[in-house]
Amino acid sequence: TTTSTYFLFSTKSHLSLERDQILLPSIALDSFLLFQKEMGGLSRLPKSNRSVAVFGLLVTVGVAIINIQMALNIVSTEPKSKAFVDLPLVPVRRNGKPVEVEVTPISLDTQSWLPPRKRQNKVILFGPHDRYNFGDLLFSKVLTHLLINKAGYNGDDILQGGVISINMSLYGGWDNILGPKVLQRMSRSDEVAGPYDIIYIGGESTGCNHDCATRALMTEEHRNQSKREKIFGCGYLIPKELLRNPGSTSSNYAVMNSLGGTPGGSCNVRADYVSFRDHKPLAPDSACMVREIFGNEIEKASKSVLKDLFGIGNAKEVPDYIAVQHKVNNEMKNAASLANSLDQVSQGAGNATIIFFAAGTVPNHDSLEAYKKVASFMRQPVMVCMTTNIWEVIGLISKASAVLSTSLHVRIMAFIYSRPRLTWCPPFKYPYKHARFISLWDTHDSPRCLQYSEHMKTWGILHKYYGKNPKITQETTKKAYEIITSEYMKSFEKFSSMLANGTIG
Repeated sequence: TTTSTYFLFSTKSHLSLERDQILLPSIALDSFLLFQKEMGGLSRLPKSNRSVAVFGLLVTVGVAIINIQMALNIVSTEPKSKAFVDLPLVPVRRNGKPVEVEVTPISLDTQSWLPPRKRQNKVILFGPHDRYNFGDLLFSKVLTHLLINKAGYNGDDILQGGVISINMSLYGGWDNILGPKVLQRMSRSDEVAGPYDIIYIGGESTGCNHDCATRALMTEEHRNQSKREKIFGCGYLIPKELLRNPGSTSSNYAVMNSLGGTPGGSCNVRADYVSFRDHKPLAPDSACMVREIFGNEIEKASKSVLKDLFGIGNAKEVPDYIAVQHKVNNEMKNAASLANSLDQVSQGAGNATIIFFAAGTVPNHDSLEAYKKVASFMRQPVMVCMTTNIWEVIGLISKASAVLSTSLHVRIMAFIYSRPRLTWCPPFKYPYKHARFISLWDTHDSPRCLQYSEHMKTWGILHKYYGKNPKITQETTKKAYEIITSEYMKSFEKFSSMLANGTIG
């Protein structure tokens, strides 16, 4: 009787293979254990019944074998898309010391089988994506995709927040960013999904108070709006308690997602999960996931921006170009001197076109007008790319023959696309974020920081990485890229499990 019942259960599993495929190996094992148990009882059966029992057991064994074969087929035929990596331990260097990092295979495809979340709280992605600063617009794009595709959230469960309410879609950002007072009111009044959880999405939030955040906004109208919306003294760190009704015993979670800056800086709040991109507890900057998630969109954007610049959408037909971004600062204000350095780069690279682009037009960042001034002093081929759309900027970086920049996130984009890259950095007396990224995550053979004031040495360094047969290739970069995406996903899976189900994954 036991054998017949189990035979029916095993057979049923074949009829619902897609739904129950994960059960097949355990069903097969149970079948063999049952066979072993039943064999022990054969000797106690009358001879007249033994042949029937043996037949039933043989059927069970046959089903078990089929189950194992089907389970193996499922594993062996699973598609290996770009989103999958399958690597052994890979040696890298951190702070100059060799370490081994285990690369976990990851898939970023939509997970239709995700179980429903045990917690129903909505989540706010709060951070500096309320102004055009390249990296800041990327964090929430990455997190939204991962929360939906890896943690079981719906789009309506995720709210975008900044120090003001604003539509950033012109720049490739969100069209529905909400200010603090709006979010606080929604969280406190939502009897089903409140109080809301909050993820501090990234950037140097621990070192930026509300005045700092307000000064970085794009217009005086935005700065005045920020003052009206203020509910806390820090710009992009709002305590989770302010999202609850006063005196409420309801709970919500707060997550620090690979923040920049220093732990315990001038701005700080309590969080249930903490990670920093430059300090322990360590996790990579979430912008490292952009290529994995948005590769197709970036490919389309590259064709668009290259067609605007060269009249050709096919990157293979576009002449070599070097993408250049730099922040406006005292060390690089001498337009004639910088133009001379870039002329040397262009000449050394076989008359490659220099293309300036902006990674952020907020105050004290990049200036398209400053680029035009430098270009006016240059003798070599030069263009100024006027786009302020993050996807077109990444598209431009992704097809460049080399990338020169002062922006950390331009460096990261060049890194994830395995482009030869060099970063102009502040004086070495500062433990700056660029040097930390290079030391922690970039390759041991990639260029270190070059001080702003030494930009005339650029080609002397870059030439080792440039061209079809460079002295130093990008092979180690490809391995480092697989490591950094795997390490970020480990962090994401921990805090997303806490948000979705109340337990650290």
